[in-house]
Amino acid sequence: MMICFRGCCIIITHCYVDLVGRDYAFVKLGDDYAWIDMKGHLISDKHDIIFGEVGDFSEGYARVRVFEEYGFIRPDSSFLIFPRFEEATPFFNHLASVSDEDSFGYIFTDGSEDLVPLYMNNKIRIHPGAFMDLKFPQDTFPSVNWNDSVYFFDPFDTLILDKLIAIHSEALRWAPYLYFNYPQMLPKVSAGEGTMVGRFLFNLPFLTPGHETWENLKRKVLLRILSDEKMRSLIWKLAKPYYKTSYQSMPEMHREVYLDMIDYLEGYYEKYDVETINAFLSDNESFFAYEHPDGTRSPFRKVSAQIDRLILMYEVITVEDTRKWIRKIKNEISKW
Repeated sequence: MMICFRGCCIIITHCYVDLVGRDYAFVKLGDDYAWIDMKGHLISDKHDIIFGEVGDFSEGYARVRVFEEYGFIRPDSSFLIFPRFEEATPFFNHLASVSDEDSFGYIFTDGSEDLVPLYMNNKIRIHPGAFMDLKFPQDTFPSVNWNDSVYFFDPFDTLILDKLIAIHSEALRWAPYLYFNYPQMLPKVSAGEGTMVGRFLFNLPFLTPGHETWENLKRKVLLRILSDEKMRSLIWKLAKPYYKTSYQSMPEMHREVYLDMIDYLEGYYEKYDVETINAFLSDNESFFAYEHPDGTRSPFRKVSAQIDRLILMYEVITVEDTRKWIRKIKNEISKW
């Protein structure tokens, strides 16, 4: 193949070329990549590194692979991020997601990083016996297979509330990570699968609407707890340290999503009209969790729709109590 570069023609076989500088070109020679000058000579002082892969330039930077690790280069071939990640996406909307065996997070086009440990040093677990008085008798759950296990946790011998809280606090952190390569999806994922423990890795097999076990758990345990202010306060006091650990161990981007969710809930319930929401729920049950009565949508709607049901269908918490708890949680999170 003949390539003409700034008036100089050179012949390279099996070549991919990208003109990334004023005085040189970036070419693929067989399985490797290299820089050449205007005369077609290899430039040996650009890097002492042979790239195994170079992606297209996106937002000013290209993803490169050296051996099995990824990094990013500028158009002048200097490194923005030296190769050290097992996985990396190209830049999009000023960020790229990266991960290795120890950490995950984001690289920004200004070179800053938002990385956190992939696994926390101490798994989130409630102190043994913290909820001893709230243990659920097995006959409450006739359909449970007691050998079922949940992501990161041991098989269940008995189902106690601390297990559910542990699963939830883990989901808050891990559900967004599962989609961190798609940051545009983080708000929806954080709401549906983080806050609500929606499905996949964090769901017990029986946590399905209409399932006998789930309906028993909801009616005999969860709704009773939510309907009593003292019990709500007790559960929050005991569980708060574990949510705090989960929250503090997230990337900053993920924490901002949860803060946005709290702001959304605060605004939604400050303008809450019981009659309007109740009529909407009665007439539009099938898509109640997907939009607001005025037709607008939010990635956090699934959370507010669930709270709406607690207020209107189950009548276990009042609108004023809801506002109080949103303010309380927002105030405490702001100190974390």
